[in-house]
Amino acid sequence: MVERLDHILIAVEDPDGASQEYASAFGLELESVGESREAAFKTARLSAGNAHIAFVGSTAGSDDSISDFVRDRGQGVYLLAFVVSDVIGEAERLKSLGIKLTVETEPSGRQTVVLDPESTMGVRIQLLQI
Repeated sequence: MVERLDHILIAVEDPDGASQEYASAFGLELESVGESREAAFKTARLSAGNAHIAFVGSTAGSDDSISDFVRDRGQGVYLLAFVVSDVIGEAERLKSLGIKLTVETEPSGRQTVVLDPESTMGVRIQLLQI
């Protein structure tokens, strides 16, 4: 079962500008700004209490899931990430309910579960074990 919300990932064209707007409008603190050359993403992360808001955008010329999302749907919520105590056990439980999902292994070796948006009313959901 879900313990808490970890982060909201918002797909945008300009992560720096979006994070500045949210920080100014809602009094949130900018935690980090970065770029992943391997994944071709730019990110800006804000602290929002015990959760985070991460703005992510594709670097120029990249063709990936973030640029596809922004092109097809416009800027908006791309993913909700929840912390669970047992990611594999939760994946098995959700599969038994008919929810489509994939188990992914991050470069660090940590396993995460991503629920298919078709099973979750159009919302991409990620489960993390921290």
